[in-house]
Amino acid sequence: MQTPYIEEEIEQLLQGLGDLPPDATGYDFALDPSVFTSNISDESSLSCFPPLPSILEDSASSMNSDAGLNEARLRDVEEQLKSSQLEIESLKKTITQLKAYLCDLHPWTLEVTDALDKLGEIPSTTTEHALPIRDDDEV
Repeated sequence: MQTPYIEEEIEQLLQGLGDLPPDATGYDFALDPSVFTSNISDESSLSCFPPLPSILEDSASSMNSDAGLNEARLRDVEEQLKSSQLEIESLKKTITQLKAYLCDLHPWTLEVTDALDKLGEIPSTTTEHALPIRDDDEV
Protein backbone atom coordinates (compact mmCIF):
# COMPACT_ATOMS: atom_id res chain seq x y z
CA MET A 1 0.00 0.00 0.00
CA GLN A 2 1.38 3.35 -1.02
CA THR A 3 1.60 6.06 1.57
CA PRO A 4 0.25 9.50 0.72
CA TYR A 5 2.73 12.07 -0.49
CA ILE A 6 4.31 14.17 2.13
CA GLU A 7 4.67 17.91 1.76
CA GLU A 8 8.38 17.67 0.94
CA GLU A 9 7.76 15.36 -2.01
CA ILE A 10 5.05 17.67 -3.35
CA GLU A 11 7.37 20.67 -3.07
CA GLN A 12 10.12 18.80 -4.92
CA LEU A 13 7.69 17.88 -7.68
CA LEU A 14 6.56 21.48 -8.07
CA GLN A 15 10.17 22.71 -8.17
CA GLY A 16 10.93 20.10 -10.80
CA LEU A 17 8.07 21.41 -12.93
CA GLY A 18 9.29 24.95 -12.43
CA ASP A 19 12.77 23.99 -13.68
CA LEU A 20 11.43 22.88 -17.08
CA PRO A 21 12.35 25.23 -19.90
CA PRO A 22 9.26 27.13 -21.17
CA ASP A 23 9.72 26.02 -24.81
CA ALA A 24 10.17 22.33 -24.00
CA THR A 25 6.56 21.43 -24.82
CA GLY A 26 5.85 24.14 -27.36
CA TYR A 27 2.87 25.35 -25.38
CA ASP A 28 2.54 27.82 -22.60
CA PHE A 29 0.05 26.38 -20.13
CA ALA A 30 -0.79 29.83 -18.82
CA LEU A 31 -1.95 30.93 -22.28
CA ASP A 32 -5.70 31.19 -22.93
CA PRO A 33 -6.57 29.10 -26.04
CA SER A 34 -9.20 31.63 -27.11
CA VAL A 35 -6.48 34.12 -28.09
CA PHE A 36 -5.54 32.01 -31.10
CA THR A 37 -6.98 33.35 -34.31
CA SER A 38 -8.88 31.27 -36.82
CA ASN A 39 -6.29 31.80 -39.56
CA ILE A 40 -4.59 28.56 -38.62
CA SER A 41 -4.75 26.17 -41.56
CA ASP A 42 -5.65 23.13 -39.47
CA GLU A 43 -9.25 23.72 -38.36
CA SER A 44 -9.26 20.51 -36.35
CA SER A 45 -6.63 21.93 -34.05
CA LEU A 46 -7.43 22.04 -30.39
CA SER A 47 -6.78 25.76 -30.44
CA CYS A 48 -9.83 26.40 -32.65
CA PHE A 49 -13.08 26.39 -30.76
CA PRO A 50 -16.41 26.79 -32.52
CA PRO A 51 -18.62 29.45 -31.02
CA LEU A 52 -21.03 28.05 -28.49
CA PRO A 53 -24.71 28.95 -28.81
CA SER A 54 -26.01 31.32 -26.23
CA ILE A 55 -28.53 30.13 -23.71
CA LEU A 56 -31.18 32.35 -25.32
CA GLU A 57 -30.53 30.82 -28.76
CA ASP A 58 -30.69 27.32 -27.32
CA SER A 59 -33.95 27.98 -25.49
CA ALA A 60 -35.40 29.74 -28.55
CA SER A 61 -34.54 26.77 -30.76
CA SER A 62 -36.14 24.34 -28.32
CA MET A 63 -39.19 26.60 -28.14
CA ASN A 64 -39.34 26.67 -31.95
CA SER A 65 -39.06 22.89 -32.00
CA ASP A 66 -41.86 22.61 -29.44
CA ALA A 67 -43.93 25.10 -31.42
CA GLY A 68 -43.39 23.04 -34.57
CA LEU A 69 -44.55 19.90 -32.79
CA ASN A 70 -47.55 21.75 -31.38
CA GLU A 71 -48.44 23.08 -34.84
CA ALA A 72 -48.26 19.59 -36.34
CA ARG A 73 -50.42 18.20 -33.53
CA LEU A 74 -52.87 21.08 -34.01
CA ARG A 75 -53.14 20.32 -37.74
CA ASP A 76 -53.83 16.64 -36.98
CA VAL A 77 -56.53 17.53 -34.46
CA GLU A 78 -58.13 19.98 -36.92
CA GLU A 79 -58.22 17.29 -39.62
CA GLN A 80 -59.82 14.84 -37.19
CA LEU A 81 -62.37 17.50 -36.25
CA LYS A 82 -63.28 18.14 -39.89
CA SER A 83 -63.62 14.40 -40.51
CA SER A 84 -65.82 14.02 -37.43
CA GLN A 85 -67.99 16.96 -38.51
CA LEU A 86 -68.54 15.39 -41.93
CA GLU A 87 -69.50 12.11 -40.31
CA ILE A 88 -71.90 13.88 -37.93
CA GLU A 89 -73.56 15.73 -40.82
CA SER A 90 -74.00 12.45 -42.68
CA LEU A 91 -75.58 10.83 -39.61
CA LYS A 92 -77.93 13.81 -39.17
CA LYS A 93 -79.12 13.44 -42.77
CA THR A 94 -79.71 9.72 -42.25
CA ILE A 95 -81.73 10.37 -39.09
CA THR A 96 -83.83 13.01 -40.89
CA GLN A 97 -84.56 10.54 -43.70
CA LEU A 98 -85.52 7.83 -41.19
CA LYS A 99 -87.87 10.24 -39.40
CA ALA A 100 -89.57 11.17 -42.68
CA TYR A 101 -89.92 7.49 -43.61
CA LEU A 102 -91.43 6.59 -40.24
CA CYS A 103 -93.84 9.55 -40.39
CA ASP A 104 -95.01 8.41 -43.83
CA LEU A 105 -95.23 4.82 -42.63
CA HIS A 106 -97.34 5.61 -39.55
CA PRO A 107 -100.75 5.98 -41.31
CA TRP A 108 -100.17 2.73 -43.20
CA THR A 109 -99.29 0.88 -39.98
CA LEU A 110 -102.51 2.17 -38.41
CA GLU A 111 -104.54 0.84 -41.37
CA VAL A 112 -102.79 -2.53 -41.28
CA THR A 113 -103.23 -2.80 -37.52
CA ASP A 114 -106.93 -1.99 -37.84
CA ALA A 115 -107.38 -4.57 -40.65
CA LEU A 116 -105.56 -7.23 -38.61
CA ASP A 117 -107.72 -6.47 -35.60
CA LYS A 118 -110.86 -6.88 -37.73
CA LEU A 119 -109.66 -10.23 -39.04
CA GLY A 120 -109.32 -11.53 -35.55
CA GLU A 121 -112.81 -10.42 -34.44
CA ILE A 122 -115.50 -13.08 -33.99
CA PRO A 123 -118.81 -12.14 -35.60
CA SER A 124 -121.58 -11.40 -33.12
CA THR A 125 -123.91 -13.98 -34.76
CA THR A 126 -123.25 -16.76 -37.12
CA THR A 127 -125.87 -15.65 -39.59
CA GLU A 128 -124.67 -12.08 -39.69
CA HIS A 129 -121.91 -12.82 -42.13
CA ALA A 130 -123.46 -15.83 -43.81
CA LEU A 131 -124.12 -15.76 -47.49
CA PRO A 132 -127.75 -15.25 -48.44
CA ILE A 133 -129.41 -18.40 -49.67
CA ARG A 134 -131.89 -18.02 -52.51
CA ASP A 135 -134.82 -20.25 -52.99
CA ASP A 136 -133.85 -21.36 -56.43
CA ASP A 137 -130.46 -22.62 -55.25
CA GLU A 138 -130.34 -26.20 -54.24
CA VAL A 139 -128.47 -27.12 -51.23
